Amino acid sequence: MSDFKNLVFVGIDPHKEEHVAVMIDHWGKVFFELTFPNQVSGFETLLEHVDTHTPDGKTTVFGIEDTGGLGRSCAQWLTLRGQLVKGVNPIMSSNKRKRYPHRTKTDKIDAVAVAKVLITDFTQLPEVLVDDYYHGLRQLANRRDQLTRTSTRCKNQLHKLIHDHYPNYKEFFSNPFGVTALGFWNKYPHP
Repeated sequence: MSDFKNLVFVGIDPHKEEHVAVMIDHWGKVFFELTFPNQVSGFETLLEHVDTHTPDGKTTVFGIEDTGGLGRSCAQWLTLRGQLVKGVNPIMSSNKRKRYPHRTKTDKIDAVAVAKVLITDFTQLPEVLVDDYYHGLRQLANRRDQLTRTSTRCKNQLHKLIHDHYPNYKEFFSNPFGVTALGFWNKYPHP
């Protein structure tokens, strides 16, 4: 895959409701621009456009900007259909976009920037794999972190209230969040 002359690059700028895709060659020639819904029918439309516009003898490579998982379903769908999909860091595409003298930021310009990152950083970009276990594990880890932060915040608030109402609580309870202490606070919320 080191011969870019045999490749065409599809950059995808993902959004919550719809994505924008642009296909270019290694010279930057645009073959098509497409806005499609973020659902299976839209992904099918994208592949139809790719099949129609890919020149004979060329291989298509997809790049999708990795912005908060918005393009994950599209990337997974393409991967499951045997397409090569690379994840593009938004900082890389932003840097690429800033090199060109466009004053306005459009989804098409963003998609072209993603495709150009594919060309310049192809070997360094991570390939998108079907990773349902990894994705599920990451979601669980993130949820655990959220719950831990919430628990800590609640304990800090409770600790402040206990200290305000019972300044000498340490004489009676070694752990203000232990079963006995919590039972006491529940039964006697005020001194």
